[in-house]
Amino acid sequence: MIQTEIDLARPDYLPESFNRAILSGALFTGQVPDKVLLAGTGGGSTARYFGNRFPDVVGDAVDLSPIVLDIAQRFFECLNGEYWQLIEADIREYVKNCPTRYDLIVMDIAVGQASPDWITGPLFLNGC
Repeated sequence: MIQTEIDLARPDYLPESFNRAILSGALFTGQVPDKVLLAGTGGGSTARYFGNRFPDVVGDAVDLSPIVLDIAQRFFECLNGEYWQLIEADIREYVKNCPTRYDLIVMDIAVGQASPDWITGPLFLNGC
């Protein structure tokens, strides 16, 4: 199964349908968010998309794995700089201690092929 895919010639395009699906909820807000939290960076295709499609959006991409964050940056052109930050942290702890208010929180976390139970639990969702 493909976990991350980018089109080098089209940085503002998400080739994988599941990436487009997780962003579909944003279509109903009628506005581009100012501040985005991406929980689960993976290869960084979603952060890359936001950074290229909406260059004024500021975002934080949080992942537990420093190896994944390194791969996202080195091989998948994931942005890390003025507008986007790659943050190594457990998202559960990050949302508890983060003073930032986000307009959009995107969950892209899977264990195996499923979302972990804690993602839909009240403790985590209240923290978000």
